[in-house]
Amino acid sequence: MRQEITRVPSIHKLHKLLGIEPPAHPLISVIDLTKAHPIQSNFNSKMVFSFYAVMLKQGENCKMKYGRQPFDFEEGTIFYISPDQSLTVPLERIEREHNGWGLYFHPDLLKGSPLNEKIKKYDYFQYNSDESLHISSEEKNHLEMALRNIQKEYNQNLDHFSTELIITNLELFLNYSKRAYSRQFITRKSFNTHVVTDFQEQLDAYFSEEKHLSLGMPTVQYLAEQLNYSAEYLGELMKNETGKGALEYIHEHIVNLAKNLLLNSSDSIGQIAYGLGFEHLSHFAKMFKKNTGMSASEFRSDHLM
Repeated sequence: MRQEITRVPSIHKLHKLLGIEPPAHPLISVIDLTKAHPIQSNFNSKMVFSFYAVMLKQGENCKMKYGRQPFDFEEGTIFYISPDQSLTVPLERIEREHNGWGLYFHPDLLKGSPLNEKIKKYDYFQYNSDESLHISSEEKNHLEMALRNIQKEYNQNLDHFSTELIITNLELFLNYSKRAYSRQFITRKSFNTHVVTDFQEQLDAYFSEEKHLSLGMPTVQYLAEQLNYSAEYLGELMKNETGKGALEYIHEHIVNLAKNLLLNSSDSIGQIAYGLGFEHLSHFAKMFKKNTGMSASEFRSDHLM
């Protein structure tokens, strides 16, 4: 039976569904999830919010696996959800299992501020649920300090400084989250090395199995799906491990294939480009020059002299 989806258009509606008093601010709220008492007549375990959600789950029942291995930071697990993503963690378990909090803010809060554009750079809002953030005690303290400042601002009489200060502390919270994710990539370095190897193997197989001839150029999205990661998380992982983003890594691999063909075949540059899956020669020429600093014909002539 298909599961019904409940859309939650506002933070006020969320408060109502969780059985708590109306929010002090219409566009942002920090909720103590231990005080939530979901109203079963309005409750559905699968929801889609029209706003951003950040939720901390902690305690014995939050022990879980991170990808393929158990995580080692048990101060809590944080999930980051962007607007219109479905919430897969059953909210009806909050009352009996969760000892945590939730931060919810509507995109309208950010309009007119630099954060309105900058928030797109916080890739963790696009990560899969098993790519969540596992925090230390110190990281938790930093995040909760920013949350307390947000609460303090919206709980007092609002003035023309309020929105700016709320957004400033929200950005601080997001930056602390980014730092914690960066630490997580570093502490999992030995595991991540295997992911880079798997990524390279998938890339090699893509061309050896000639998938590029039917599917075109390999994409980060495609390779991420083969490795059971989100494209955003895989991109950040590759950047931390290799110094290159996933797309840059793919392009470099393609250019290396092209170099080999330029030096070891008599095919024209056009034949090489189309043989690698490019639909347009100009796209190949642009990628090659960007990666090598010279055109394909210059590379061939310089190395065959």
